[in-house]
Amino acid sequence: MKADIAIIIPVFNEVETIREVVLDIIKNYKGVEIIVVNDGSTDGSLDRIKDIDVKVLNSKKNRGYGAALKTGISYTDKELIVTIDADGEHSVKHIERLISEADCCDMVVGARAAESVSTFPLLQKIAKGIVYALFLSILKVQILDVNSGLRLIKKTIIEKYFDLLPDGFSFTSTLTLTMVLEKKKVKYVPVTDFKRRRGSKVHIFSYTMNFIKSYCKVLFYFKLKKGVFSKIA
Repeated sequence: MKADIAIIIPVFNEVETIREVVLDIIKNYKGVEIIVVNDGSTDGSLDRIKDIDVKVLNSKKNRGYGAALKTGISYTDKELIVTIDADGEHSVKHIERLISEADCCDMVVGARAAESVSTFPLLQKIAKGIVYALFLSILKVQILDVNSGLRLIKKTIIEKYFDLLPDGFSFTSTLTLTMVLEKKKVKYVPVTDFKRRRGSKVHIFSYTMNFIKSYCKVLFYFKLKKGVFSKIA
């Protein structure tokens, strides 16, 4: 199966961690395509991996987390796409657990443990609470981890929704929403050794507003496509 897997790593100013993450993946997943998507880093992140034999897709300007993932997904011809952030928050050993569920699921998510999420700053908790409330109140669905950067999804599925998925950090939460509305099979794999090495780059207010905007866009799309509101009510 590994011959049909691409691991995509979006990078924006991760000079402290990118080399360790890439080398760890190479060590543990031989034969897997690894794609680093540099999203306009200005801190020398690319210099840290220039001696490593890995595919690098380079953008001269910062276009956004979602845009970087779309670039990597569009580039590869592999069917199974694994995404993992470059900040070292997830252990690469969990990738194998995602892969093991690929045959029975449309998307597999590394769900961070509650005790790990409890360490997030207050504003970040509030923003996540708003997003979870939207899922629960309208869709009647409880999501274990709406925006984990560690996930596996099939290329033929996600490419259908590129026009709906935003270029910013709300890419993953909007993808989760889309998968729920499409009634795709999603499995959450607990991740117990989550670690945040430094402050998140996510601007909480912008993330929340952008997700609400994407939320409305996606719901409107599915209302036109399937009459989804009548099914939810």
